[in-house]
Amino acid sequence: PVEGVLSGKDRIPGELFKIGQRCRAIVASVSAEGQGPVISLSRSADDFVKELIAIEVPEVDMGQVIIRAVARDPGQRAKVAVQAGPGLRSSPAAVCVGMRGVRSQAVSNEINGERLEFVEWKDDFAQFLIAALNPAEIVKITIDEAAKRAAVGVPQENLARAIGSRGQNVRLASKLTGWNIDLMSVEDLEAKREQEDAS
Repeated sequence: PVEGVLSGKDRIPGELFKIGQRCRAIVASVSAEGQGPVISLSRSADDFVKELIAIEVPEVDMGQVIIRAVARDPGQRAKVAVQAGPGLRSSPAAVCVGMRGVRSQAVSNEINGERLEFVEWKDDFAQFLIAALNPAEIVKITIDEAAKRAAVGVPQENLARAIGSRGQNVRLASKLTGWNIDLMSVEDLEAKREQEDAS
C-alpha cells in the first residue's frame, strides 16, 4: 500500500479525521526522500475543487464545460470561472450548479460546506471582472492592462458588501482574475482620476 501525508495546512480549517475514516484529497506533490516516496495530499488546494467539480459534472469531462480558474478561502467560499465548450446549449454556471443545486451541493458537502459561486468566463475582461466581483454593484472601472491593475468604483452604500467580510469578495475576485483590484467608492475613484490627470 502507498501512504499519503495530509498535513494541517493542507486540510480545510475545522476538519478532524478519525483513524480509518475515508476522505478525498488531491496529490499535491511526490518527493523521493529517505526509504521511499513521500506523497503529500491536499484538500485546501484550488485544484481539489476543480477535480471534485469534474467528478460531479460530466460535461467537464466531455469538454462541454471548461473550468478556467478557481479561487478559494478553504472551508468558507470559492469562486469558479467556467466557460462554455463545444456543444453546450445552456449556461456553464447553471450546468455546474445542477437541478435544484444538487451538483454544487455535492461538491460543497465534500469540502466542509464551502460555498461555491460559479462565474461565467468572458473574453471581455471588464465584463469578466464585473461577474467576478458579484454581488458588487459596479458603476465605473479603470483598467491598467500593463500593470494588470483595475480601479473599481461602487456606490458608497454598497462598498462594504462589495469588499465582503474581511475583504473576502475582492480578494477572491482578484485571485480569480489574476489582477490587482482597488475597490473604492465612485467619489473616491473620480477624485483619484482627477488627481492623476492633474499630475
